[in-house]
Amino acid sequence: MLFETPRELRGVSSKAPPLDPQLSASLSARAARIAELRGWPPRTLGSVRRGIRILCAVHRPGERIRASTITQLTHTAVPANHVLEVFEELEIFLDDRPDTLDAWCEEHLSFLSSDVRTEHQRSGRIGSGAGTEHPLILSFTPQGAVAGPPG
Repeated sequence: MLFETPRELRGVSSKAPPLDPQLSASLSARAARIAELRGWPPRTLGSVRRGIRILCAVHRPGERIRASTITQLTHTAVPANHVLEVFEELEIFLDDRPDTLDAWCEEHLSFLSSDVRTEHQRSGRIGSGAGTEHPLILSFTPQGAVAGPPG
């Protein structure tokens, strides 16, 4: 398969049997531990567990669960951000969310020439052209971000 299409969670019931019952139980227990540490109210924990049951109803054993699939749970009134917390740092979790720093740079540094933006995207640094690299310096003004070499 060349690419995977995102799962569609609309219409999936939290009452459907899990395809991986062991994973479902493990995630539910992990959610309870995180809820206790973070002070989630019982209602939030219940919603997170409902989201876990929905996810486990459509994912087979060993199949990775994408962040983009988890974020769909928002449509079912499940706090996707809390469900993401449960999955973070697990091998079955695939974080396919866009990088927020890249998105910020794209939005706020669009005034830079395409050559400078390409160099910044490649290395996160601005090259002087003579083989010496300088860190990208951002100054924040009321008009927005200003970028330039250190000075």
